[in-house]
Amino acid sequence: MYIIYYINRIIVICEQKIFVFDFNKFQDIDIIDTFENPKGIVALSYDPNRTVLAYPADKTKGFVRVKCYETMT
Repeated sequence: MYIIYYINRIIVICEQKIFVFDFNKFQDIDIIDTFENPKGIVALSYDPNRTVLAYPADKTKGFVRVKCYETMT
């Protein structure tokens, strides 16, 4: 399991799920079912106005899924 804290989000990467939490409101934003990802491979944006998350789409090499979470102010 890997945990990433980014501005107002906490992303928890497990082997077959990714959890996205809003740190300010203490609530979950998304729970994503993924394929096996034992190394916790993800990519995050560095834009303070939105969080863009990319993670492996399936077992096929080279395919990713991208999700965007707007920052609510």
